[in-house]
Amino acid sequence: MTRLSGERSLKVPPPPVNHNAVFLNIPYDEEFQKLYLAYIVGLSQLGFDPCIASGIPGGERRLDRVLALIQSCRYSIHDLSRVELSAAPPATPRFNMPLELGITITWAKLHPKRHTWFLWESTPRRRQKSMSDLDGTDPYIHSGTVEGILSELRNAFVREGAPSVQNMMEAYLIAEGQIERILAGAGTRNLYAASVFRELCLIALDAVRRTNFQTLAASQATINQARADYETGTALPRSAAVYKAVNTAKAAQTLAVNAMVTYEQLKAKKASADVLATAQADVSTALADLPTLIASIKRLYTTGGK
Repeated sequence: MTRLSGERSLKVPPPPVNHNAVFLNIPYDEEFQKLYLAYIVGLSQLGFDPCIASGIPGGERRLDRVLALIQSCRYSIHDLSRVELSAAPPATPRFNMPLELGITITWAKLHPKRHTWFLWESTPRRRQKSMSDLDGTDPYIHSGTVEGILSELRNAFVREGAPSVQNMMEAYLIAEGQIERILAGAGTRNLYAASVFRELCLIALDAVRRTNFQTLAASQATINQARADYETGTALPRSAAVYKAVNTAKAAQTLAVNAMVTYEQLKAKKASADVLATAQADVSTALADLPTLIASIKRLYTTGGK
């Protein structure tokens, strides 16, 4: 009896879930390159780790790699905007994305707490014709533009303190300006190659790094001012609520600074790309609650410290 190559994977425990990882099920073609880069930059700006099948080293079959990657990612994005026939003969529709979506839906149904998937399209209402079995699932419509990708990422992954689309576009332009250098260094014109993907992720993380520095500087100023106002009892009362809010924010700030220091030390030591990506993910995790905590301090000024 013929065995499915994925059978081995189903017999062993699934890999641990990376709660910041997002599997990208996208077309790998030249026309999609700008949107591909937008996904990488946008997800990085929101504190997530983008993952694609070609980014995994090793000689396993692609389907095995895809299954393992889906199992290890907390989220996945399935872009079904390429449903037209290919231009090159023979004219053929693309079935890879629907296939990987089907695998993902099965996995999420069996393990709903381990995985959440999102459907993306470029054209409104086309999904009802191309995949009517998914009626009731609203796709995120990016209109085939970089701005559309960035905007819909903010809608799919709602986070307080998330960068604006304008700020994300600035990071995108920085990454776009490095493409030729990265391709030349990798000795390829394939933007989806594993080494190129990793370099693009690092460029996106560097843009996040600059944003993180700005966030830490602004939050430190707010915390210092609130502590001074608490000590003098002027703009803020010496209440338990104020004391708790300021000290909780200070602890989060310290945690984020320590994570940033660790990242910078690893970068100075020229650590591997994987190690740097993990360290940056730690920074993103440490920073995640800081905007909310700073917002709570600012509200105390308008509520009389309550």
